Amino acid sequence: MSGLNPHVDESDRRFLLDRSHRSPLWRQIASALEREIVRGHFARGERLPAESTLAKWYSVNRHTVRRALSHLQERALVRSEKGRGTFVNEHVVEYLVSRRTRFSDNLNRQNRSHDGVLIGHRVMEAGDRVSRALQIQPTAQVSVLDILRKAEGRPLSLTTHYFPRPRFAGLHETFRKTGSITQCLGAHGVADYFREETRILTRQATSEEARLLGLPRHRPVLETRSVNVDELGVPVDFGITRYGGDKIELVIKTFLD
Repeated sequence: MSGLNPHVDESDRRFLLDRSHRSPLWRQIASALEREIVRGHFARGERLPAESTLAKWYSVNRHTVRRALSHLQERALVRSEKGRGTFVNEHVVEYLVSRRTRFSDNLNRQNRSHDGVLIGHRVMEAGDRVSRALQIQPTAQVSVLDILRKAEGRPLSLTTHYFPRPRFAGLHETFRKTGSITQCLGAHGVADYFREETRILTRQATSEEARLLGLPRHRPVLETRSVNVDELGVPVDFGITRYGGDKIELVIKTFLD
């Protein structure tokens, strides 16, 4: 745990509380923990010590600690996960959805490192939902790419892309080389593309989605279903993206290219 020095006597931490001060002990504990978080002694996504451990550090009862943690949770500094503990919240990624939505541009704008990993690909019949989105026959073949994207080294989104064949046959090989959907489409003759539609919903994560995104099983995901078209208005990509709801803030820019 990055916030602790195992060679420091735990009783030394009692100096953080002024028992003669008018400020309640729970508020002093909350302030002390907030300082630890702001200084980076507890990293984003890190689990805080258990309530019993914090109670021992500060020589208070668990109820006092629980109230301090509840205060931090109300201020969105930490989150509580049933059966797992209390974790420092990660920075939320602001993700612009506009006529020209690009994953890399969104992350570069915020000076965040990012990458995408192809975790699966296949060829299948479009079926009803995909065929409607891509305006093709349900029996037409599509190339499917499953991509796990990370920001700052942590899972951010899981996207399943559907591309009509034969126009985009072999797209997975291009993605392995470039790691970019924009470059993939460019290599297959699409000089530019535009977001025609984005639908947003929430639902329960599947066990596989929770595992890949590093989420508790009970936590919902934010799902977007989007259609991108080329310069002639022909659909080139139908994507279903799942985000951890506490990791992303979607910003809809109606008039932004």
